[in-house]
Amino acid sequence: MESPHILIIDDDDTVLIILEKYLKDGGFQVTKANDAFSGMASIRQNRDIRLIISDINMPGMTGIDMLEAIKNLRTLAHIPILMLTTDTAKKTVERARELGACGFMSKPFKPDALIAYVKKIIDVPVDFKEQQKAELVKDKVIMLVSDDPMLMVKAESLEEFGYSLQIVDSGEGAIQLFKDKPNISMIITGLHLADMDAYQLCWSVHQISLDIPVICVAMQGEEQTTNLGGTREQPDLFLEDPMEALLMDEVEAIFTRLTSA
Repeated sequence: MESPHILIIDDDDTVLIILEKYLKDGGFQVTKANDAFSGMASIRQNRDIRLIISDINMPGMTGIDMLEAIKNLRTLAHIPILMLTTDTAKKTVERARELGACGFMSKPFKPDALIAYVKKIIDVPVDFKEQQKAELVKDKVIMLVSDDPMLMVKAESLEEFGYSLQIVDSGEGAIQLFKDKPNISMIITGLHLADMDAYQLCWSVHQISLDIPVICVAMQGEEQTTNLGGTREQPDLFLEDPMEALLMDEVEAIFTRLTSA
C-alpha cells in the first residue's frame, strides 16, 4: 500500500529538513514548500496529499491566510491542516480553529509525538505499542486550570492522544468542578491563577482526594514560589515551560505508575 503523502510548508529550511527526515522515517511521502504560494501550487499538483503541516508566520501569505484560502476551495477543503508554529497567541489560535485547523504543535517538537499526532489525524493503523498507549488513556479525564493561551494550546494537544480535557480558568472553578465530577484523573495547573496559586489549589484538592495527581506548569518568565505563608502542599510534578511532547510524556509516565501500583 502506498505511503500517505504529506505536504510541509515553512520558510525556515532547517525546519523543513528536520520535518522531512522525521516524516520519512515514520513511513510517509513528503513534499516540501518554503512559502504558502508554493504550497498552494504543490497541493494542486499532488492530488493525493493527505495532510498539510504549515507554519503560521511566513512572509507574503501567512499560514492563516493559506488555511482560509484552502478551506474556501471545495476541492481542497477536505485536507486536514496542522499548524506548526511558535505563535500561540490566543487570538491567532482562535482564528485558526475558526477557519478549520485540525490541530497545533509548537516548535520545537519530539519526533515520536509528531508522528503519533500525524498518524491520528490521517487515521493510520497503530502498532502494538500505540495500542497499549490507547488503553492507558482510555477514560482518563484531565482538568486544565489556566487562562494562559500558550499553556492551553500545549494541554489541548493531549486530546489528540485520546485524553478528555476539562478547562477552567480559576482555582475556585477547579475545586467546584472536582467536587461535581469525581471522575477527574489528573489536574494540570498554571503556577499563578487569578484567585490562588498552584500550591493552594493542590492543598484544596487533596482535602477532597489524596489520589489525584497534580502537575504544575510554569510558563516562560514565571518563577516557582515556595512556602509564601499559610498551609501549602507541593504538586506531584513541576515543569518549566514544557513542549507538548514533554508534557504528554510526563502525563503518560504518571498514569503508567498509577496503573502498575
